Amino acid sequence: MNFYNLATLFLDLLFPPRCFGCREILPLFEQGDHLCPACRVQITCLNEFRTLNGRPCFCITLYAGLIRKLIWQLKFRKRRDRQKLLASIVLNDFPESFQDCDVMIPVPLSKQRSKERGFNQAELLLRDLATALNKPLALELVLRVKDTRHMYKLHEWERLEEITGAFELSTGAEAIIRGKNVLLFDDIITTGKTVNEIATLLEGAGVKKVYILGLAKTKH
Repeated sequence: MNFYNLATLFLDLLFPPRCFGCREILPLFEQGDHLCPACRVQITCLNEFRTLNGRPCFCITLYAGLIRKLIWQLKFRKRRDRQKLLASIVLNDFPESFQDCDVMIPVPLSKQRSKERGFNQAELLLRDLATALNKPLALELVLRVKDTRHMYKLHEWERLEEITGAFELSTGAEAIIRGKNVLLFDDIITTGKTVNEIATLLEGAGVKKVYILGLAKTKH
């Protein structure tokens, strides 16, 4: 056993890891994903295939219970230790039919929202996914040029009005993505208006196919 492993074991004995869900101390053999068995079964696996304006869309879980709590902790409490667990949930149920994507793009935040939060949670999760699947990640191809309000607070017509014209392609983006299959990822998908707006922009630039992937889908 090397020094790092010995130090880790010592720290775990002093400060035993706790379940991200219920905060119970985890036995040594259950510390891998930081969830106890009781909390793990609370994750509602949706694995829902549908189409959004004719585009393939796959949502992995329902935005409720423990998943909602973990996403909220990552986004608003800056609990970056939740990132690995959430990314692993996406990876475990990544659809086989999306494997031929050429590049992965997260739904971008506005500069103001990014400054306030300090990170883009969709980007963090997609970084882990792209690394695991050995896919290129493109972070600056799609820009959010309009600081939109939180969509979950808006009515249907307000969401459409708010998101229209909110995104642009960066200079030179068309040459990079033309003829490619692009995977567009967001942590939460509600009505799909945000991802559809970006998908329309990408297709207008010559993208061959847009796959839409969401970690969680709301009940709306």
